[in-house]
Amino acid sequence: EGMASLAVSAQLPATQRIAALEVVVTLAETQPKLCLKVEGFAARMVSTLLSRMVTLGEDCGEWDEAEPPDGMADDDCAEDDLEAGYAAEALDRVVSALEGAGVAEALLPQLEALANGAAWQQRHAALVAVGMVCETCAASLLPHLAPLLSLVASGASAPEPRVRWAACFALGLLSDEFEQLSAQHHATALPLLLRGIGDASRRVQAASALGVSNLASQMEREALEPYAQQLLAALHGLLAASPPHYVAFAAASTLSQLFDTLGDGVAPVYATFMPMLRSYFEGAIGAKAHRLAAALLSAIGSLAAAAGEEAFQPDAEATVAPLVELLLRQRPMLCESSLLEPLHACLARLAAPMGAPFGRYFAVVLPTLLEAAGVEPEVQTDVVEEQPADGEEEEHIDTHYVPNKGCGFLRVRVNSAQMEEKLMGVSALHEYADALGAGFAPFVPACVEAASSLLGYKFHPRVRTSSAFVMGDAVKALVAAAKAGEQGGEASAASLVGSVLKPLSEAVHREKELEPLDGMLSVLLDVLRLQRLEGCALLSPPQLNGLVALLKHALHLDARRTAARADAAAEEEEGEGAAPDEEELDEEWELLLTAVHTMRELLRLHGAAIVPTLEAQLLPAVGQWLAADENHQAAALYALADLVEFGGQDAAKRYTQLALPHIHAAVALEDGKQKRTAAAAHALGAVGKHGGKLLSRAATADAAARLAAVLQAPDARCAAMAERTEAAALALGKLLSHRHAHLEAAGTAAPLTPLWLSHLPLKNADEEDAQAALRCLCEVLERAGAGKSDLPLGADLPLALGVLGAAAAKEATGAELASQMQRLLLGWQAA
Repeated sequence: EGMASLAVSAQLPATQRIAALEVVVTLAETQPKLCLKVEGFAARMVSTLLSRMVTLGEDCGEWDEAEPPDGMADDDCAEDDLEAGYAAEALDRVVSALEGAGVAEALLPQLEALANGAAWQQRHAALVAVGMVCETCAASLLPHLAPLLSLVASGASAPEPRVRWAACFALGLLSDEFEQLSAQHHATALPLLLRGIGDASRRVQAASALGVSNLASQMEREALEPYAQQLLAALHGLLAASPPHYVAFAAASTLSQLFDTLGDGVAPVYATFMPMLRSYFEGAIGAKAHRLAAALLSAIGSLAAAAGEEAFQPDAEATVAPLVELLLRQRPMLCESSLLEPLHACLARLAAPMGAPFGRYFAVVLPTLLEAAGVEPEVQTDVVEEQPADGEEEEHIDTHYVPNKGCGFLRVRVNSAQMEEKLMGVSALHEYADALGAGFAPFVPACVEAASSLLGYKFHPRVRTSSAFVMGDAVKALVAAAKAGEQGGEASAASLVGSVLKPLSEAVHREKELEPLDGMLSVLLDVLRLQRLEGCALLSPPQLNGLVALLKHALHLDARRTAARADAAAEEEEGEGAAPDEEELDEEWELLLTAVHTMRELLRLHGAAIVPTLEAQLLPAVGQWLAADENHQAAALYALADLVEFGGQDAAKRYTQLALPHIHAAVALEDGKQKRTAAAAHALGAVGKHGGKLLSRAATADAAARLAAVLQAPDARCAAMAERTEAAALALGKLLSHRHAHLEAAGTAAPLTPLWLSHLPLKNADEEDAQAALRCLCEVLERAGAGKSDLPLGADLPLALGVLGAAAAKEATGAELASQMQRLLLGWQAA
């Protein structure tokens, strides 16, 4: 209370008010639960910080002439603006620490007062506050999206450039969080940003361009195309005017996103943009504007990849040759300026549209990558009694401290520049391999030899991870070469799999960190997928048994890790335990998904025949997951769903009975349980299709109601909830397709149908799930066309046909499914 009072004291200088605020902000970050126990804490903090955010100086001239590093940055404050800049940053920190609890309720009433205030600083504060809190408070802000958009529109036409900038800032961040802006409000949002690109203020131009980038990243190509000509012309004009580097950076970054979204629709403007981008890049290199140069490299790569072979190949030499020459002649400069990685990323994107001729360039580039991957960074180790205070470390040295069994710490000091070079080399090998496809086949031996030697590299986990990816890429390249008709390609791929399994197995048994272990298991997953999708015989029965043994080992490590975490929590005071490390939990989740997906591939390849092996080797661990934390519960539900769907009739019956109680408990809108809800919805879809009479009529109706609640949740269309929402949409589609009679009898089929269709096609799901959702729609339409009057379409038929038309043209739909959809579409249109 005392610090909060000091923070608004007019008798204190701004620096002391900031110091007082920092005490309270730090307390919120370190003790959020304690702070939330203080009545009105969130509301008091919001009010205090907003009162400081309005303390901007009247003179905007210095602000307008400044050249910030980023068009969305407002932290290059003049002395008069330091307090307001700090308060905006502090608002973001507090909201994140409190996880949004009580923030929106306190903020929304004050936004209206600020928006109607006489001073422009008040409107600026309102808009910046919206941008700062929208990520954490998305669910609470969603019902108020329309008035927030009105606030932005009003700010975008304000006479003060700082208010116009704040409007574009807020709109750009809102676009990241709410797909409604891209799906339903683009006709309002994009014209505002287009007007901002033509603003007299350079800072408004930059923020507007970056806002377009955020919005376009969420838009479907069809929705963006009507604006494409205006947007591309505006950004071309912006670059042609030779703006400051931060504005050019914003324009180049946005062009990169537009090219990615519009795809081959940008082929007609290829000749307009590529020469300009190349010229700009040369100028940026000469001016040592390295951040701008990196954005231009991204735009060059995106333009070539989007425009395609026909547009790029005549111009490929003029683009690729200078970049390779720069790489060979100025490698030290590129390393020092952190441009080496974006340059390789750009060249990797140029590989596919250039085609086979790129191979001769890669043959020149490859030795530099192998040399970089083979760098041995200087490493020093010793034992110290304690860790030094922050700020005492040497420049260009990464230092890590490892507890040394009660005798101080083992200090490991690594030359960071050399390590970054090594990481870049291995990561770039992965990028090129992924881009070259079958064209990577001639380079497989050298790359696999290098990657194999690095699977056990102990001083950086990402080196091990990327090395594993390269090995997986090598197998994919040989299979692609076989598919392209190269003689002996399949045998070479099988031989390579046999040769990499031993070093992979040894590496898996040595590995203690999550990310590299996940990368190594991903190689095995890739092999199984290739075997299923391409029909290649890559694994012998003994090798398949070895793969299952590696999975069992990974699950054993997971059990030990979770037990150790539980023991550590039990030792904490009051039994609460320290909060788990979020990064570690994310890595653990990715590893669990890889393990589950590998089991899925085994089931899809071998069906009921492999169920006894899985039950003996892997499912005992999976069964224990059902009583563990959310990550493990969700993974278990995915595994049970796969057994129901792909394990044959007997497995479907057994595992439906096991899964149903857990599914019903998990298909609910429980805060912080999005993964578990998504997994339960996925499992419910599998049970709905394959569970037979075990899913009763009443249970079907109840399940559909639960899924509808997920789809109608206030935050259903927030970006953070996409996985949960789309899993529910897919599951509801399976119920409508396979349990339609049950839903019709319950009287819920008709109202559920438009809700389901409104979420199609799935935009964020993986390709197979997106296709599965469309297949449900095809099944409904086919059966309706056969005279099944009980199917839930009726007045929703035009909406269903619209979904078909939108999805049929997309490459991700797949040729076979797209053909089926086109046939259905034409048939229903004729009817």
